Amino acid sequence: DADVMVPEGWLAKVMSEFGKDKNLVALSGPYIYYDLNSYQRFWVRFFYYLGYGSYFITRKILKISGMLQGGNFIVRRDAMEKIGGYDTRISFYGEDSDVAKRIFAVGDVKWTFDLLMYTSGRRLAEEGIITMGIKYAFNFLWPIFFSKPFTQEYKDIRP
Repeated sequence: DADVMVPEGWLAKVMSEFGKDKNLVALSGPYIYYDLNSYQRFWVRFFYYLGYGSYFITRKILKISGMLQGGNFIVRRDAMEKIGGYDTRISFYGEDSDVAKRIFAVGDVKWTFDLLMYTSGRRLAEEGIITMGIKYAFNFLWPIFFSKPFTQEYKDIRP
């Protein structure tokens, strides 16, 4: 994403993870919203823990998908080619879940709290942490179970 700030060591972590697991096709982690206050960050962390629980269930128990975080994921090119790339019909919400579900059939999709990325939380601040947490949760699950995003429209929020 245009507003992310890649922290020092991000690429080294990526290379290490892919080097340890030859079946790994996608790797992702959470955002640190550098412009949110501590109260807002608490709720973000809360939703990440709920999301991790859903990821665990869809990956380890149901074995149907992984989890990727929009602007903080990396995939193997050959794996993306195997799944036909991005579904360009998805305009905003759910594109990462769609890729996670489809690429999961090709190899391992890992989400880790150790792969941090800094980004602006202006969408969360403007639309509300709880509202966005629920919206993101539905748009994580909907592509996995119904093969389309829950939310079709989005508000363009730019500085």
